[in-house]
Amino acid sequence: MGIRADFERALIVAPRIAARGIAIASLALYALSFPIGMAAFLLTEGGRAIGERILRAIPIELFGALSLRIPLAARVRTVFLGLLAIYAICFIAAWFRADALGSGLLGIERPRFPILMPFMAGALFLAAVAIHFLQEAQGIPTGSLRVEDEFIELFSLAYAPLMEELSYRISPFGAYFALRLLLVAREGGLGPAPSYFKALASGFLDPPGAKRAMGLPGDISVAEWALLFATSAWFGLGHYLSGSGWGPGKITSAAIVGLGLGLAHLKYGAPAPILLHWFFNYHMKACEMAPRIWPQLSILGGLCELSALSAGLVGLGYGAFRALDRALGRLGPAKA
Repeated sequence: MGIRADFERALIVAPRIAARGIAIASLALYALSFPIGMAAFLLTEGGRAIGERILRAIPIELFGALSLRIPLAARVRTVFLGLLAIYAICFIAAWFRADALGSGLLGIERPRFPILMPFMAGALFLAAVAIHFLQEAQGIPTGSLRVEDEFIELFSLAYAPLMEELSYRISPFGAYFALRLLLVAREGGLGPAPSYFKALASGFLDPPGAKRAMGLPGDISVAEWALLFATSAWFGLGHYLSGSGWGPGKITSAAIVGLGLGLAHLKYGAPAPILLHWFFNYHMKACEMAPRIWPQLSILGGLCELSALSAGLVGLGYGAFRALDRALGRLGPAKA
């Protein structure tokens, strides 16, 4: 019995240690990508040339369709560093969001979102890779982003997570929760005026907090699922229609990733999908271009891909295990 108990304990502890190691390594690579991008813009000839350009306006998009241009007179370098500062703030804000999801995998009660992020990002990354592979085998091209300069591409990929999350997640769901707030106000109200302002702001940035403020169930409602699928489909189609080089195969993969981003928004608030989107755009691009700029970092690109694949396999495996466990639980203790 003692040997069997030790063996069973090892089967539980060993995967948790491995998962924690993957999470720590992934977060270290995330942290490393910040100075890599800064060095690319500040220390290289190509980066300095692009960084010195003046941005007269920046595009803002709402609801996946409404485009605005905000006047601005700032150097590309300054805006780029400001974007990195915003992502750093998102990491700090996300650290205060804890959830029971992943506690069994990591052996940590209610782990923080940044610790769970590598497994979520990796799972979405693997799903996108698999979809691209299957579609291209059937002759459906994925395409690729067409940009005239690598540093312009890095800047665009650093800007896109904020702009696209505002467009496809924050503004649509914010409008939805604002409408729910009006209905709650008509039915009985929330109390003093500051409560309304807090609930309204939470609707855009913190959907779980908005639901609590309005006394709504924490589960995702039918209307929220409908909006989630609609915005995800439009997110996928928007990549293809953007004219930036993506082929029709990008519609499916972007829609699946958009579904994951939307679920993260409803579960953890706005910083979560912004950071997951940052992983796909800025982090992966920084790891990809760093070896071309600094050959001594040739191992970095492989490490980033290995980290994403490892975390993705663990995330998908754990998700499948939880789904199977719930399915067996519904059969009753005896059959389970």
